[in-house]
Amino acid sequence: MDKIENKVRTKVQDNDDNLKDVFEETIIDNIKNRYEDIIESTKDKYLNTQKYLEEAYERQIKLMNDKINVIIKTINSSNKFLLNGSLIKTYKSQIIMGIKDLVKKERTSTKTL
Repeated sequence: MDKIENKVRTKVQDNDDNLKDVFEETIIDNIKNRYEDIIESTKDKYLNTQKYLEEAYERQIKLMNDKINVIIKTINSSNKFLLNGSLIKTYKSQIIMGIKDLVKKERTSTKTL
């Protein structure tokens, strides 16, 4: 009788273990799939945000370049700054270097978002 009980218990235990394993695997797979979906969704949102920031940054650079060109044209056409050719070149180069520094700083701060 003990042998039969042990065989039945062993069989029931094996079945329980198998069911438990299948149940655990199903739960783990469901959780894993859900997290993968969340990761993909977040990745897409991040890429869209990054693209938007890059486009905004490019528009800002274009706007700054346009402003630089206006300043340079103003300097070139103004008699106040026509002291001599080298002085105008110095002003131009200082303005351009200052703007380039601003652009570098802006680019660095945008990339760290």
